Amino acid sequence: MGVCWMMNVVMGGYPIEMNAVLVVNLVTSIGFGVEFCNHIGMNFMRQTGSKEVRAMKAMNNMGSSVVVGIASTKFLGIMVLAFAPSTLFKLYYFRMYLLIIVLGVFNGLFFLPVILSWIGPPTVSDVVLPKLSQC
Repeated sequence: MGVCWMMNVVMGGYPIEMNAVLVVNLVTSIGFGVEFCNHIGMNFMRQTGSKEVRAMKAMNNMGSSVVVGIASTKFLGIMVLAFAPSTLFKLYYFRMYLLIIVLGVFNGLFFLPVILSWIGPPTVSDVVLPKLSQC
């Protein structure tokens, strides 16, 4: 939802009218936001140590994979749209998807690890093992 909110804030400066293409792109930004954050968050849950250490370990393990595997492939995929002759493609697809990718990378690689190191949940073993021992 953060990417969708950021898109609305950033896109406020562009002369883009609200239409079906914009709405579909905003809904798509939610999926991309989840894609960028999911790998870091799941790896954070599997790590041991303090929240700061777990955030650093998660970034060391998954940060490069997110950049290379997700961000770079999406970025290369939309670069073709930069050279499209149609204003529709340049405005609604290239600019919006570029912003979605940039904001998704920011959320997943910069914002999420900081938030997890401050207020992240306990590890999976801290939650699951005590409940299993009670059974």
